[in-house]
Amino acid sequence: MKHLSQKGFTILELMIASSIFSVMLIVCLGAIVYLGKLYYKGVTISNTAEVTRASIDEITEAIQYSGDAFEAAPADPTPSGWTGAYCIGVKKYSYRIGYQLVIGTPGTNQANQVLTVSNDQSCIGYEPSGDQQRELLKENMRLTDFAITPGPSGLTNVEIGVAYGGDPTDQSVEDNTFNTEADGTIISCKDSSTGSAFCATNFLKTSALRKVGL
Repeated sequence: MKHLSQKGFTILELMIASSIFSVMLIVCLGAIVYLGKLYYKGVTISNTAEVTRASIDEITEAIQYSGDAFEAAPADPTPSGWTGAYCIGVKKYSYRIGYQLVIGTPGTNQANQVLTVSNDQSCIGYEPSGDQQRELLKENMRLTDFAITPGPSGLTNVEIGVAYGGDPTDQSVEDNTFNTEADGTIISCKDSSTGSAFCATNFLKTSALRKVGL
């Protein structure tokens, strides 16, 4: 009587194979998550830089072709939450420093308008006026710095800082997202934070020369 030998995997071999497969799966999932974070980080940085560049280009173009020198709006007699405003020709640039732009009901240190350009020849008060108003930032962005100042040889200096991410309604999220100065001004993103993929900062400074109206 012949005995047929049966070949197969032992329980130990199956356990080893399953363990190896599990480790490989975990490594692959980790790599996918890491690559996903890198992708979203790149998109966030790119979008923030694009908005910062578009905003400073808008302002320098107004300086070059408005025909009028810029002026800072006088202090608003009725505080409205705006930090200030600059007027260039018929355009007024109203701004809030440190307020995050949101769509919907704003919470603490949030607003529906943050850096808004409007048509206003009077340059009275900080608030945007008229029916032609346009927001230069995008949702979840905020100004960290904004200034228009006179420079040498007829130049006008413009600087703007923009930050994306965080949650000003939750200080713990803010603390885990941004590096800040003593006064709370945002400097940069914390690379080690869980939300670092959705955080970006950008700062630009340039000078413009009026080409008309001199």
